[in-house]
Amino acid sequence: MATILIVDDDQNIRTTLAAYIRGLGHTVETAGSGRDSLAVLERREVDVVLSDVRMAEVDGLTLLRTIRRRWPATRVAIMTAYATVRDAVDAMRDGADDYLAKPFGLEEVGALLPRLLSLGNPAGAGASLGGTPVAVDPMAPTGLLSLEELERRHIERVLRNTSSLDEAATSLGINASTLWRKRKRYRIG
Repeated sequence: MATILIVDDDQNIRTTLAAYIRGLGHTVETAGSGRDSLAVLERREVDVVLSDVRMAEVDGLTLLRTIRRRWPATRVAIMTAYATVRDAVDAMRDGADDYLAKPFGLEEVGALLPRLLSLGNPAGAGASLGGTPVAVDPMAPTGLLSLEELERRHIERVLRNTSSLDEAATSLGINASTLWRKRKRYRIG
């Protein structure tokens, strides 16, 4: 199985994710900061990093850039409680393979890990050309996603985790009629 590094300054998130991922048969390392995660990456090979975006000292995006530069074969998914499409787009442009919007269910992590582990070399499809990220087909298993695809996925996640359209709209920072139009545009049921 794989070695997964969980990086989050919230001990409860680290503990819960570690227990769940170990239950899937993977080896798990945890770090409470970006700086601590770099020490883990220095001492052992890691297949996947699940990292929070907002952390003191070394934030998730800085960590992501460092991983891409020093350990390019390591897969990275960003976790963000701020769950804005802009955060996700920035992370994807910096080389993240995927993202999880907090709060997320453990089943989402269970579905995410096989996808990340099945990805090829980051220098393959979706790699940067001349430093500019290239958006590839959002249905393809690898590569950067378009802003529209990220927004669609984000709206789907919020709708799954809320009980009403009004609650989802509030969580997204838009009004219910705008959310209704976006659902129609993206054909979200």
